[in-house]
Amino acid sequence: MNYEKTFFGGILLEEDELRNNNIYRNIEIEYYKIAKELKTLFHGKKKTYGIEVVMREYANDEMKIEEERIISLTKNEEIVEKILKKLKENAVTPTTLNDVITDMFY
Repeated sequence: MNYEKTFFGGILLEEDELRNNNIYRNIEIEYYKIAKELKTLFHGKKKTYGIEVVMREYANDEMKIEEERIISLTKNEEIVEKILKKLKENAVTPTTLNDVITDMFY
């Protein structure tokens, strides 16, 4: 798929919080804005915006990567940036991304 991906922000989950949940590895989450140009029959080209969340877990010299993306979420760039801010503030992971977005829109 052809789309433009822009880094929005990232977080490193706190070790103390992870240990309290019996997680003994470092976890980093990154949030990206996706822009895709669509050709329409009557209006020419339009951009749609989406989201990608990438999580990296580091343990015992190994790295596990998990990612999820929603390509065309809205035509409004401001809305997708507000959503990305909320996702980052709440440390949303790739596993829960679709459920969180569904809850936000419905």
